[in-house]
Amino acid sequence: MSPEQERQKDEARKMAIKHLEYSAVDRQRDEILDKYNREDAISEREMRSNARKVRDVNGYSAGD
Repeated sequence: MSPEQERQKDEARKMAIKHLEYSAVDRQRDEILDKYNREDAISEREMRSNARKVRDVNGYSAGD
């Protein structure tokens, strides 16, 4: 068996085991949660960079 075939076989085995352990609904939920976490991280980073530019009446910024 070639190394590529061996890799494909191992990948198929991993996917089959994962399929047995998780239902389709669980996989879909996990994918949605990952997507929301990535979007939240992007939004949080943008908000923090914008907040650093704004100073309060005492002259402090959000990063101080």
